[in-house]
Amino acid sequence: MQILHEQNKVPPGGWRYTVDGQTFRGTSLPMLIASVREYYFSNKKIPPKDLDMIIQDQICKSIPDPERKCADGSPPTKAELLVRAAKAMFRWAASGFKTTTAEELVERRDICQSCSSWQGESAFGIGRCGSCGCYGLKLYVASEKCPKDKWKAII
Repeated sequence: MQILHEQNKVPPGGWRYTVDGQTFRGTSLPMLIASVREYYFSNKKIPPKDLDMIIQDQICKSIPDPERKCADGSPPTKAELLVRAAKAMFRWAASGFKTTTAEELVERRDICQSCSSWQGESAFGIGRCGSCGCYGLKLYVASEKCPKDKWKAII
């Protein structure tokens, strides 16, 4: 599954996505995702848990030169997640189980929610990162950092 590198650069005519034969347009990617989500709800359907990723994948398949504008956004395998979790637990224990402050938590959460890898519909509606596979707990752990270097470890 492909994700867009730069979601802030809007192509001429805006972003486009087609579902059930209906084409949606948006001047921003979040606006497009919101209108598609509204379409699902208005038709008494549940949107896919990774709707934003599905939309980005379709956009990447339709644009010229996707290698420059898109990246692989496939989620990590379960084995990769287990290895990452074990390493994170070791780092957290080595730090003395330090957690973030309320301000640091809010800052991290805001950064994650604005990221192209954030899957807001995943993990029972809590959301999770499509890049590292983590959600919730990682934001609280001071020894952890974003794999895309959007926020650093505090220790």
